[in-house]
Formats: sequence, structure tokens, C-alpha cells
Amino acid sequence: MKVKSFVKSIIVCAALSLVFGTAQAQTTGEAFIKQCPELPSVANLTDASFAENKAVNEFQKKISDLREELKNEMARAEEAMEEAAQIDAERMEKKIPQSLKALEDMEDMEGDEVLAAMLSGKLDLSELMATAREMASDEGRMESVIDLSENREKREKISERWGEMYQLNMKEEAAVKAKMEAVKEKYDKLIRAVPMTAPGGETGPGYTAAEWAKVQDYQKQERTECYALWRPYIAKLQESFKSKLADVTFLDKYDADSYTAAGSTDAAKLIPSHALRIADEYLSAAAAVTELPR
Repeated sequence: MKVKSFVKSIIVCAALSLVFGTAQAQTTGEAFIKQCPELPSVANLTDASFAENKAVNEFQKKISDLREELKNEMARAEEAMEEAAQIDAERMEKKIPQSLKALEDMEDMEGDEVLAAMLSGKLDLSELMATAREMASDEGRMESVIDLSENREKREKISERWGEMYQLNMKEEAAVKAKMEAVKEKYDKLIRAVPMTAPGGETGPGYTAAEWAKVQDYQKQERTECYALWRPYIAKLQESFKSKLADVTFLDKYDADSYTAAGSTDAAKLIPSHALRIADEYLSAAAAVTELPR
């Protein structure tokens, strides 16, 4: 491995861990989920389609505030990452043995040029060999302390299960949308059947007050039936996301062990918790409940 690529990989790992570690320390994913308000009732969701509804307005504001808070957490973390990356780059550069820096400078040299450099003392072979032995020793020690092979299969099974969960959610959403489309078609027919007997204007006959009241009643019934399908789906979707939290402890430890095995022990302590990403999914689902899909 080239010295430069090795150093860059360590710096990136450390920087990324700082970003998500900062967010996790300030507000956990579980905390965001717990703060999520209960979904509005079907009656309130239906009413909000025709006029202002206090319960729905309060729900939307709470969800918006939570999502903005999560977004800001990540923005602050990204800024911290950029600063940490610069600091780490300078620090890691100072730690690279002069022999390895020289070796990197010589990577494009021909064999006789390398030999000349060795004889001139530019390349300190003793220091280079000592560094190589130290790196090999560290690698062997890390592999002996942490054996990821046992947990790798479990990690893959979790990924497969989450993928199956996603496919099931999409299948259920498609089924719900199909049912809502049938509801819409039913009420479209009923509304078209309402006569328009009011005196005609520039655009033709209009509804009388009684006829218009009937149209509005059909519209409200349509909304009520659609939200009666949509709200339970959103609630179930949230529960599917929340169920992922059961895997968080293992996944977070697996990530930390992976960094430790690679020699990034400091980064291992600051790995981002999967709970934050789960919280983002959970809040996004909640926000979708107030608008019926088209």
C-alpha cells in the first residue's frame, strides 16, 4: 500500500467518526423517535383538507422542528469533519517516518536510481525495516484481538432482512395506493352524477346550495376513506423502521470493531450510531401522513 493512500484512509476514518460521533453525543436517534408526536386522527386529517385544523398544524410544526434539528446536527458535524480532517492531515504527516516519505518519493525511480539512493544514505533501510516490522506486528495484533469473520455473516443477514423489509413496505404501499385509487373512482362517479340545476352563468349551469352540499359531503367521505387507509400504513411503516433499533447495538459494535481491526482505534470510539439514520426514516414517514399520495 502506498504511504499516501494509507495516511489518507486513516484521516478519512477519523474525520468521519468525528462527524457522526458528535451528532450521536448531542442527540441520539432514539431520542428523536421518542419526541415524534402521535399521528393525527383520521378525522383531523380529513378536516385539514378543507380548512385549518389545530391538531394537524401542531403536528406538522413539531415534525418540521425535529427534522430541522436533525439536519442542523449533521450540518454542524460536517463542519467539524472538515476542520478535523485538516488537523489530522497535518498531524499524520508529521508522524510518517522519513524513510517512508523517501520511499514514496522514489516510487517512480528505476532500479539503479533506488540503489544509488540507498548507498547515498537517503533511504535509511534500518528505519524502514523497523517501521515495516512495527506495522506488521500491529496488524497481526489487531487481527488476533478482533475476529470479524464470526460477525460478518450476521451483518450480512441484517442487511438482507432490512432489504426484505423495504421491499415489503413498498409492496404494501402499492396495495394501499391501489385501494385509494378505487375509492377515488367511486366518488368521482357519485360526484359526476349530482345534477347541476342552478341558473346558468358564463360557464353553464351550476350547483344549487343543496347540490353543492352533496358534492362536498362526497368529497369528505372520499378523504375519510383514503386517510383510513393511509394513516394505518404510515403507522405500520414507522413501526418497521423502529424495529431496526434492535439491531443497532450489534451494528454499532461491528462498525467499531472494523475500525479497530484496521488500526483506527480513536475512530472506533466515535462511530456514528445507525439509530440516527433510523430516526431520519421514522420522522420522514411521519411527515408523509398529512398528504395523501397522488
